This record gives sequence, C-alpha cells and structure tokens, in this order.
Amino acid sequence: MGDPVATDIAFALGVLALAGSSLPPGVRVLLLSMAVIDDLVAIGLIAVLFTAGLSLAWLAGGLAAGGAYWLAHRTRVDPAWLLWAIAIVAWICINASAVHPTVSGIMLGLLTPVRPREGESTSPGERYEHRLHPVSAGVVVPLFALVAAGIPIATAGDALTDAIAVGVFAGLLVGKFAGVLGGAWLAVRFRLGTLPPQVGWGDVVPVAVLAGIGYTVSLLVVQLSLPEEQAQQHAAMAVLAASVLASLAALSLLRLRARVHRSADTPASGSNTRDV
Repeated sequence: MGDPVATDIAFALGVLALAGSSLPPGVRVLLLSMAVIDDLVAIGLIAVLFTAGLSLAWLAGGLAAGGAYWLAHRTRVDPAWLLWAIAIVAWICINASAVHPTVSGIMLGLLTPVRPREGESTSPGERYEHRLHPVSAGVVVPLFALVAAGIPIATAGDALTDAIAVGVFAGLLVGKFAGVLGGAWLAVRFRLGTLPPQVGWGDVVPVAVLAGIGYTVSLLVVQLSLPEEQAQQHAAMAVLAASVLASLAALSLLRLRARVHRSADTPASGSNTRDV
C-alpha cells in the first residue's frame, strides 16, 4: 500500500497558517519541499504499480506531446490555446497507454520553465501558477474531495479491525513522522543538505507530524490499490482519521514553537540562537 506516502499540501499549509506568523519562513519552505517530494514519489508509485496492459504506442504519443510542450516554451511559440491543446493530447495519450493520467500533469509541470526567459520579469511557471491556482484550489480540489471522501459512517467501527486500515493509519501518523524526521536528520548528518535559516530541530518535529496529513493523493491511491469497495472505505476512513489527528497534533506543536520564536525575538531574550 502506498497510501501513507503522499502529503496533502493544501491541508498542511492550512494548519501551518493557523499557527500564526511567528514561525520562521524556513518552516514553510521545509514543509513545501517535503510535501512536493512526497507527492512526486506517490505519483511515481501510481505510474509503476498501478499500470496494467501498457501500450507503448500511446505512451510514445504522450511523451511526444511532452516534447512538443517543451519545444513550444523553448521557441517561445506558446500561445495559451496551443499549450492547452498539447496538454489535452498528452492527457489522452497517457490515459490510453494505461498509465494513470495524473502522470501527464506531473510531466508537463516538470517541463514548464521555472526561470524567467530573456526579456521576461517572471517565469512561465510562476505565471501559470497565479492563473491556475484559483481554479485548482477553488474548484478542482473541493470537487475531488467531495467525490473521493464518500465514506459511509457505518464503516467506521469495522475499520478498527481491518488490518489494511490500521496499517494506513499507523503509516501516516507514525511512519511518516519517523521517515521525515529521520530522513532530515540523516541528510544533515551526512552533509547532504542543511536546515533553512532560523529553523531548528524543534521546528522540524511539527513539520514531520504535518506529513501525516494525507488526503487527496492518498485517497486516490486507496481507490487504485484496493479492488473491494469495503476495503476502500476502511482505508479511506483511516486516511481521514490520521489526517485529523495529525492536524490537531501539529497545530498544537506549531503554536508552541511560535511562542518560542516570539520569546526569542523579544529584547529581553537576548540573542537569537537556534535550538538543537
């Protein structure tokens, strides 16, 4: 089961916002980086594990559409109508190849330039983000949530004794926490990365707890990985329960850290030292 892999960025950022503005900006950077990597891994698992009857011809067509998308930006022949047409062709081809069509969105996102081209003040990626975010956050995500979360309340009790549901619940709350915190520590320990400025390990702990919020992509993996409707309902209930608990726990920890940072910023506290 790949359900605990994904972290729901929108919900995690919502919890972070509730904690106030006293946290260092690096905490947000750390959360966004972790959540994006989580979702990319989850989408990769969807592409590899839940693909049956692969059609290489259709897949080649999808990759060709990706190449056309990249070339359109490279040559600056990128009117909106052309990019939409290429994106639709890519989605159709990837879907027909038996690879989950979500992969087409990831492919096009990775091929979108994120640095301003010569003569531009903003990159195409930044412009697309501003234009598409209202549609994504205001329409697409709520619609997906409504469709994906159709769980009969009567299944809640049965989920407590379902081994898969228990595994999903533990994976999100315990596994994600241990994986994110342990992975961050190993990365810093072996000089593969550093913590953002003004961010200490006390700030990493609530971010690791936030990783247990798995909603949209986790529910998608539930639908793809479990053939039986009852098993899907039990696993989805576990995802929702773990996400609620992770949200509440992370909110408490983030508010505690916010108070610590506010105290450190007062003149009476002396120097601003990062906790270890």
